[in-house]
Amino acid sequence: MKFNKTYALFAVLLVIFIAGAAGGVWFFFMNRSNNSARILPTTTPVVLSSSYCGLIIDGPNPNSINAFPLTIHGAVNNNNATALGCSWTMFEGQAGTAQLYYWDQGTNNWVATGTPSVIPVTNWMSLGPVPFVVIVNFNNGGLGLNSGNLMKVTFTEENPSGEGTPDSYDLPLVLQ
Repeated sequence: MKFNKTYALFAVLLVIFIAGAAGGVWFFFMNRSNNSARILPTTTPVVLSSSYCGLIIDGPNPNSINAFPLTIHGAVNNNNATALGCSWTMFEGQAGTAQLYYWDQGTNNWVATGTPSVIPVTNWMSLGPVPFVVIVNFNNGGLGLNSGNLMKVTFTEENPSGEGTPDSYDLPLVLQ
């Protein structure tokens, strides 16, 4: 049997093609999401940072999958208020509220769950950093939301004067 360059080239190309196809199949199955059929709202929150005007959220991470009750860790740090052009108001031991919402696919709207949770702080007269922990609870039993449903926690700062609109920050999450 004689060595034929055409057959050798064909064999090499066939091996490369098979390896590439196998790699593509592996990549597809390893990166496939269980929630790929989930319908996303047209107003999916976009998060550029885990902080806003001195409110810093240390956890959970934006767009992370979470179970409830959910413990949120953070701090208020107004040391850079001048550079930021804004600050997060604290008053009489609280730094505002945290309200949980879920995305209702039927109405294409955010729906509030329960009542807002107060964000307690100890040294509210300090510029910061002033750490806080707030627990947000949610009972899915009555709603029956599917795993992968979009959620968000809206943080709203204190507004003791009642003047103007208080700042707010949305932390997008996913239901476990």
